[in-house]
Amino acid sequence: TPILTFMNKLDRDIRDPMELLDEVENELKIGCAPITWPIGCGKLFKGVYHLYKDETYLYQSGKGHTIQEVRIVKGLNNPDLDAAVGEDLAQQLRDELELVKGASNEFDKELFLAGEITPVFFGTALGNFGVDHMLDGLVEWAPAPMPRQTDTRTVEASEDKFTGFVFKIQANMDPKHRDRVAFMRVVSGKYEKGMKLRQVRTAKDVVISDALTFMAGDRSHVEEAYPGDILGLHNHGTIQ
Repeated sequence: TPILTFMNKLDRDIRDPMELLDEVENELKIGCAPITWPIGCGKLFKGVYHLYKDETYLYQSGKGHTIQEVRIVKGLNNPDLDAAVGEDLAQQLRDELELVKGASNEFDKELFLAGEITPVFFGTALGNFGVDHMLDGLVEWAPAPMPRQTDTRTVEASEDKFTGFVFKIQANMDPKHRDRVAFMRVVSGKYEKGMKLRQVRTAKDVVISDALTFMAGDRSHVEEAYPGDILGLHNHGTIQ
């Protein structure tokens, strides 16, 4: 299974980044391939350097959850970098990157898809900084939706007809209601709100007009979904 790693809370004092990479490699038995690298931490956190774009993204503290207009400095040896973060932190960054490039893994998409290396990103989710780099990597490198083997045939993600696979049923997800939600992964076709689906087990048709999507503890109704997307279906015992 492909894994992306995000080192969070750089706006607080954290352990040495190299120690964190070693811990991930030792605990998960997977190679780390840094994509971004932090400049300082805690009150001295100034931003991250993108190893493959040769760009520094400068962090502004005190912006809360708002998405920042990030200033970008091109080039590791750009004098503007020293002016922006200070000569000491700029030189520390260069020294650390020299060590990182010599001691860590280079990113390889095939090894990533095979689950042998994990791209590593740094930032602060609370400060809404650095997360976009990881999301960009997810969009660029994530595997395409896979075919699904059924009892009778293999369903390809490229098929036009809608199919979905229910892989989990969870009860009491809403503390205010004793609800049950069936989680369905879209295998092929396109889901549209209000469409009629055939439940194979019961051979009955059902209209789905209130499918959900989840983000952490939040849920919202979804209008459409595509292969690889996961939908939540309200379930009163008909889906098993």
